[in-house]
Amino acid sequence: MDDNLRFTGVTGDNLLQSRGLVVIFGSSKYSGRPLRQLIDAYVSDEMIRAIAREATKGRLPLVATTDVASGKSVVWDLGAIAKNGGSSAKALFRDVLVASASVPGMFPPVIIRVAENGLNTDQAHVDGNATVPFFVPPALLQTTRGAPTTGRPVVFVIVDGSLSEGARTTRLTARAIFSRSIRVGLEHMLLTTLELTAATAQLKGAELQYSSLPASYPLPNVFDFSVRITRPLFRYAYQCAESGRFWTAFPGLDDMETTRATSRTDTVLCPADNPLYGFFAAR
Repeated sequence: MDDNLRFTGVTGDNLLQSRGLVVIFGSSKYSGRPLRQLIDAYVSDEMIRAIAREATKGRLPLVATTDVASGKSVVWDLGAIAKNGGSSAKALFRDVLVASASVPGMFPPVIIRVAENGLNTDQAHVDGNATVPFFVPPALLQTTRGAPTTGRPVVFVIVDGSLSEGARTTRLTARAIFSRSIRVGLEHMLLTTLELTAATAQLKGAELQYSSLPASYPLPNVFDFSVRITRPLFRYAYQCAESGRFWTAFPGLDDMETTRATSRTDTVLCPADNPLYGFFAAR
């Protein structure tokens, strides 16, 4: 494995820490402290300075969260935050990352102090996926006039999990049906956003490529971040990328039959071999 791409030693083995009976009256099922500690292990002063340097070169590390009160998406420019420097910048940087990973109901919202119209207000923020599955800045889909032509711009989207769980047995209880309905709704929102983004990219002369886990990948729990799950997942992604089967061009109608043949003969099903590949083109 490439020395520049390796699995780190910091893991989320104890990320899901139950709040016990507090969950009845609290804002989440699990405590947010382990998640904050995990992100704190990565967000160092050196990292903040490095991001600030890259931001001066025009790189934009953008992270989306959802404002609980307004229900709107908020896109944070972590590069601008890093360039401000100081302890407050590091704290805000960390809080945005924690909020962006705080799945509603699973982890508590993060309170972020924001200056608006000369006043400081406290806002509760959660995972940006509650309102937008992924965010593609419009500038990424545009070509610069007068710039040398190097091919079509390509936008890469990594889906956190599978595009579809497929059919599954659901208990006829209120809790199970409610949970399944939310999951299906999020899946369809993701599929719709992928289609719309791909269509917009094509109109602007760009291309969208995505990668998602095949439904057949043995992922027992999407919230299990222990090393026994994440290390094999990292190795799997690396091997698929090495074999050129990590990214899927959207929609790839001409290659649909080739993809299906590959998925039948290969022992390891990679994202580009996913039978769901033809889902979009068939709609």
